[in-house]
Amino acid sequence: MSLKEKPQNKSPKRTMTPKKPGSIKKKLGPRKTYRRLVTPEGLSLVTIVASLTPRQNAVIIDWALQLLLVLICSLPLIFSKASSLTLVTFYQFTIFFIINFYFIFFELIWQGRTPGKKIYRLKVINRFGGELTTEAVLARNLTRSVEINVPLVLILSNLVNWQAYLSLLCLSWLTFTLVIPFVNVNHLRLGDIVAGTIVIETPNPILGKDLTLEEIKESQLMTNRPTSALKPFVFTPEQLSIYGNLELSALENILRHEQLYHKNLYEPSKGLEVVCRTIRSKINWPEKVPTNQIFRFLTDYYQAVRGELEKGLIMGRRKENKWSDSISTAKAKESVHKPPCS
Repeated sequence: MSLKEKPQNKSPKRTMTPKKPGSIKKKLGPRKTYRRLVTPEGLSLVTIVASLTPRQNAVIIDWALQLLLVLICSLPLIFSKASSLTLVTFYQFTIFFIINFYFIFFELIWQGRTPGKKIYRLKVINRFGGELTTEAVLARNLTRSVEINVPLVLILSNLVNWQAYLSLLCLSWLTFTLVIPFVNVNHLRLGDIVAGTIVIETPNPILGKDLTLEEIKESQLMTNRPTSALKPFVFTPEQLSIYGNLELSALENILRHEQLYHKNLYEPSKGLEVVCRTIRSKINWPEKVPTNQIFRFLTDYYQAVRGELEKGLIMGRRKENKWSDSISTAKAKESVHKPPCS
């Protein structure tokens, strides 16, 4: 009998299949459009242009609130036994005010926000970085009547009278005004173009944790000893008076970078060891810092220097960097505003 060799089961080669664009969008989220504004004071601000979906949702909420107000104002007219001329006139005036001045009223008292915009964290601002004026709010919202309200009323009324050509003309105008936000980068309405405004997003600012408030296990490099056995490094006032705000900010950035990109703080990076040696030699620290205590040493020094600088600010003394002496804030202001000698 001839033994036939069994074919070996070769595992198929794994090929790298490109990911679909949809999976990338799910990870990155919706694409944002950013716009840089320069204020009259010369301050450059980067804002996020509001996308169309939250703007549409905010308008729907505002329209629902308008309808609710109209229904509430209609209750006296519905339940009254006799509809007097005064009551009907008051009702018509109220409806006119709600439809035409709802957005104007809220954007003036809430600085460019309506209830719908406040829910979705949107805001109307000046497109050129200036102040949002009353004229801009009026122009922006009165144009809304020309864009939407008047064409809709004419379409509904002409359908009853069978004037199809006028309804078609109004429908074309309404379609044109609704398409405008889709074809420009900043999603500007016709009213925004006329008034010089833009709608932006105002997300909640996410602040990083304060290094002085970090948990001990994360920010102070625990050793095998229990927490109660760890004593903070103590520095003299002379050692804390060497550096200023500039060096303190640089040290904070280094410590945050170490926390983010260097997981094992028992073995700090070479750069952190160099920083520790430099600070030790500068402040004349007598003892050698163990390798597994370098991050804790620098964190304690950062906290101590920060506390010393904050005490100086309370007393009116400010130290910008290690080369400048602690000068009072009043003298600093005088030196800034003092005219140059001729």
